[in-house]
Amino acid sequence: MSVLAYPFMQHAILAALLCSVACGIIGSLIILNRLSYMAGAVAHAAYGGIGIAFIAGLPVMPCALGFSLASSLMMAKTMIRDNEIVSAHTADTALSVLWAGGMALGIILINLSPGYAGDLMGFLFGSILAVPVDRLRPGGRDGGAEPLPVLPQQPCRLLRRKRPLPEGEDGRHGR
Repeated sequence: MSVLAYPFMQHAILAALLCSVACGIIGSLIILNRLSYMAGAVAHAAYGGIGIAFIAGLPVMPCALGFSLASSLMMAKTMIRDNEIVSAHTADTALSVLWAGGMALGIILINLSPGYAGDLMGFLFGSILAVPVDRLRPGGRDGGAEPLPVLPQQPCRLLRRKRPLPEGEDGRHGR
């Protein structure tokens, strides 16, 4: 019997294909706009929300989302002063503190929570083999009207720079 005969493997392959398209588009925009460090900081700071959910006995997804949004607002507050973006060193330091702080808070709170925490690596990386079939349908869960991600009508607008490059960062190597 082939491995592909199992429905969960078929769902995993379909999920991988759909994710590869979405991540390719979003990842390109993140890299082109030089936001990769910020995206990593927000993603890893979400682990603090997972820790809060474990210690308080709340649902994980809303807590992680709320903590990510709060972390994003804190990052924006520390990176923008007087309607100007602060220096790159200050911004990187703030992002690093929030990245490490969110991860540390999550680990500490999960270790302090009573009972067995389960597979914590699943919260960081997920499990592609556990993707349910209703998440792969266009209508979403229970055939509802869950919207599909739609590409903007003018994707080139997203690729344009909103601000000039700092001096010395014109993308050229050497002279």
